[in-house]
Amino acid sequence: MESIKNYETKLQLFSEFQKGKSISLYKEKKTERTIQHSKKMDFFIPKQKFIMVCGAVEFIGTEFVYSLYTNSKLKHLDSDNLYPIKKAIEKTDIIFDASKITNDINNYSEYKNSVVFISQRKLQQELIKDYPDKYSNDLALAIITARIKTAFKSGASVIYEAIDINKNSREKCVNLAAEFNINDTELHVIWVEPNTSLNNTLIKLLQAINTRLKFSNPSKDEGWNKIVEHKMVSLAYKHNN
Repeated sequence: MESIKNYETKLQLFSEFQKGKSISLYKEKKTERTIQHSKKMDFFIPKQKFIMVCGAVEFIGTEFVYSLYTNSKLKHLDSDNLYPIKKAIEKTDIIFDASKITNDINNYSEYKNSVVFISQRKLQQELIKDYPDKYSNDLALAIITARIKTAFKSGASVIYEAIDINKNSREKCVNLAAEFNINDTELHVIWVEPNTSLNNTLIKLLQAINTRLKFSNPSKDEGWNKIVEHKMVSLAYKHNN
């Protein structure tokens, strides 16, 4: 009788062990599925990207540079709202302090997983038109820096059309991306050949830009993940020689 009880006890213990093992296996499988699902979700979350375009961009119009923006599958949002010009003007004093603008950065959740287009040329034109007495290149660069940093902090990708073509400016920009742990960076270098319709003054200007760009020697040593070079012909301009 006692041996039967022992047998029943062992059977019960074994049954409980099997039950516990089943529960454990179930939990392991569930955890594994959760991890796999998480990995799949990560695959579909777009990584932030920074594209900078430099060179004689004013000679090729906006179509090419803007196409980099419009061809993106991310949602397109206006970069002006990241840091309005008026807000920057309110922070300027007699002695200009760029850090009052560049360190005034917010996180806008609506910009997450979006892409914004920032044009140095367009911003300069707006400043000269609306705030001619306040305009300076330093102010324009401070606003651009604030917009780029705000975009990165908010989870957006950035396409930046730059007029500055020197190495120092490029390094500052790619370092902003590194500051926000953005490793997917591209530098698009625009080399432009003069159209036959250009007058001598514009031809010399274009040649000077190309020479300066060549002298600045764009390279991955600056921190870029990828460099793409484009050879183009300038737009036709109707000017008298």
